[in-house]
Amino acid sequence: MQGVAADDALNVRFTPDSSALVLASIPSSATQIEGIGAPTTVGTTRWQRVRHGGTIGWVNARFLAPDGGAPPAASTPSAEAKVLVPLICFGTEPFWDLRFRADGSATCGAMCEGPPGLRLASLRTTPSGEPDTFDLLTADKRIYLRAAMRKTGVCSDGMSDFSYPYEFAGVGTPGSLSGCCRRADEPPKERRP
Repeated sequence: MQGVAADDALNVRFTPDSSALVLASIPSSATQIEGIGAPTTVGTTRWQRVRHGGTIGWVNARFLAPDGGAPPAASTPSAEAKVLVPLICFGTEPFWDLRFRADGSATCGAMCEGPPGLRLASLRTTPSGEPDTFDLLTADKRIYLRAAMRKTGVCSDGMSDFSYPYEFAGVGTPGSLSGCCRRADEPPKERRP
């Protein structure tokens, strides 16, 4: 980061607008803020969609400095990748679904229409071992989707009376995807009024 005072933070906003809802704040000392997609200009301000600490949103791009990092490498199958295997992620408007395999591969279906050969990369977990952020790479190692998950226990698909354990947000080739994730082997819980 650059140009942010030591006692200040960079706001992550819901949309590229300085009056939009603040989703999170990134401390001035933060590193490894991941840019998602190309910047966009609104008025005279250049905005960048980013992922940091499980949050995906927009920041004023003038406060970002390139880190010169290499693109993520595909993960090898591991116990770490298995935290995603029992999960199915999905959303409505548009309808999409994402499924993971123990070998580090994934499929993105319905409106997501992922190409064959998607591989898990850059998986990060929370201190308690829950999935946090990850990338899906195409067979030629380009980023297809950058995603963040958060275990809340109250995610709503907007169409049913069920609650799901994880909230999901991702952006990439299929556009912006938001929705929920659940364990494939557990039924959803009915929401309480």
